[in-house]
Amino acid sequence: MKELICVWSLFMYAMLSWGQETRGQQRIKQGEVASFFVNGQALTCTVVEPQGVNDPKWLLLLPDQGIEASGSFSLIDSLQEAGFKVIVPQGLEMRRAHVDYIQSREKLLELIQELKSRERKPAMVVGVGTGGDMAFDLATKSRDVSVTFVFYASPSVKASEYSRIQGPIFGFYGAEDTLTATLSHIGKYMRANGKIFQPEIYEEASHGLLDKQPTTGDKIACEASMNRLFALIRKY
Repeated sequence: MKELICVWSLFMYAMLSWGQETRGQQRIKQGEVASFFVNGQALTCTVVEPQGVNDPKWLLLLPDQGIEASGSFSLIDSLQEAGFKVIVPQGLEMRRAHVDYIQSREKLLELIQELKSRERKPAMVVGVGTGGDMAFDLATKSRDVSVTFVFYASPSVKASEYSRIQGPIFGFYGAEDTLTATLSHIGKYMRANGKIFQPEIYEEASHGLLDKQPTTGDKIACEASMNRLFALIRKY
C-alpha cells in the first residue's frame, strides 16, 4: 500500500512539473519574435515581456541543450512573473565541443553589445547547464556583460582568461552534483585575479535542480535559488 501511495505521489508530481514546463513552453511561443543582425546574419530571439511592468530589467537567457533542458522553460516563466524581460536566442549551439560553438559565441558577443545599446541597462546573462558554460565563456570575452548567473555550469576557461572578466559571477549548484567539485578550482583562479565568484551550494540537491525533481532537496533548492536570483537581479 505504501508503495502504491509513493508511486501515485510521484506520478502526480510529474504531471504538475509537466504542466509547469508546458506553461513555460507556451510562454516562449507567445513571446515576441525579434531578429537582430549579427555578423551580417539575422539571429532570431524570443522576447518574453513581463506584464504590467514599465521599463523592466532585461536578461539574456542561454538554455541548457542537455537532458536537463526543460528547466530553462520553468526559469523563463518564473523570471517573467517576477517582472523581468527575458531574451532567448534561438538556434545557437551551446556545447563547447560542437563545431558550431565558436560561431555561436561570436554571434552572442555581438548580440549582447547590440542589446545593451538598445535597452540602455546593464547586460545580465543567465546560463543553465551548457548555457551556463557559454555564459561563463562570454564573461571572459565581453566588456559589456555586467553580471553573470550560472546554474550547474562546468566552464572550460583557461587560467589566463580569468583576468578578462569584468563583472561578478554568481553560481547555483547542488551538493549532490559531481560538477560541484570543480568550484574550488574556479574560485581559486577568480580570487587570484581579483574577481568575484559566489557559488551557492544547496544541500541534498542534484544536477538539474531547476527541473524540480520529486525530491525534497531539489524542490527546496529550486525555490531558494529563484529567490536568490531575483534578489541579485534587482540589486544590479
